[in-house]
Amino acid sequence: MGKRTLFYWSKLYSEQLKEGEDYKQLNKTVCINILNFNYFKEIESYHSIFKIREDKSGVILEDDLEIHFLELTKLNGFDKNDPLTGWGMFLKQPASNIVEEAEETVLEIKKAKEELYKISADEDERELYRIREKAYLDEISALAEAKAKGIEEGVAKGIEKTAKNMLEKGMEIDMVSEITGLSKEVIEKL
Repeated sequence: MGKRTLFYWSKLYSEQLKEGEDYKQLNKTVCINILNFNYFKEIESYHSIFKIREDKSGVILEDDLEIHFLELTKLNGFDKNDPLTGWGMFLKQPASNIVEEAEETVLEIKKAKEELYKISADEDERELYRIREKAYLDEISALAEAKAKGIEEGVAKGIEKTAKNMLEKGMEIDMVSEITGLSKEVIEKL
């Protein structure tokens, strides 16, 4: 995620200049990553801002680079002193009571919610959303299934290895079968 972010930021930044133009023409480029997972395990805050700073003094080289990460999974509510929490909750759960509370403070959220409902009323847009949601859920399900299968295969290999070790130590097939739960036929093949 970090390298991908720097790559896309650098393209946006460098493509501002045309051949022969002065570097002074470059404008500040802000990259915002909205994540539905925890990327920074060592950072508790839901909102992280990165810039290029000198290590010891903290002096910023140029203010042109600014990269934000919003980790929605770390966001647990709305803080009236931080309107960004309202937007984060809107992205997480647009129909929640928390978002209704945020709408009273951040009027733009109310407008965004109204627009979302207008778009949602369009059948084609709803179908596109359902397709995206199904693809996302299918991906999560496939990953979970692959993980479970991998664990199952790992456990089976571990049991077989244990059975081999028991046989090498001279244990009887019946005893190995009873302890590991493997059939005698499987143990004999080992």
